[in-house]
Amino acid sequence: MWEPYLKLIRENCSEALHILDRFHIVANMNKALDQVRAEETGRMKREGRTAVLKKCRWLLLRRSENLGAEQHFRLRDLLRYNLKTVRAYLLKKAFQQLWEYNSPAWAASSSTNGAARPCDPASNP
Repeated sequence: MWEPYLKLIRENCSEALHILDRFHIVANMNKALDQVRAEETGRMKREGRTAVLKKCRWLLLRRSENLGAEQHFRLRDLLRYNLKTVRAYLLKKAFQQLWEYNSPAWAASSSTNGAARPCDPASNP
């Protein structure tokens, strides 16, 4: 993290165990999602399967409200596949919902019920 940011935390939140901010959490989630996508793309290529993830990096990393109409259709089509990348994207999207809650109780309820759903292997994305 940026040193001035860490200094500010030490000065104002000295009793805090962990400081988590939206920017760094989302950046780490995007990095993990991109890693899953890259690994899955390579595996599919080695297996001789269709490259459905080709040119989809920014579809998955951008927020859905920043996508154009054609990109929304491409993303919708991609989400029909049962891929690790799709499950990682759905987990990221569910986690982003936490930033919309005003109540810690609602956020906790969502994180224990809703955010885990995309990881369930029995679910059909």
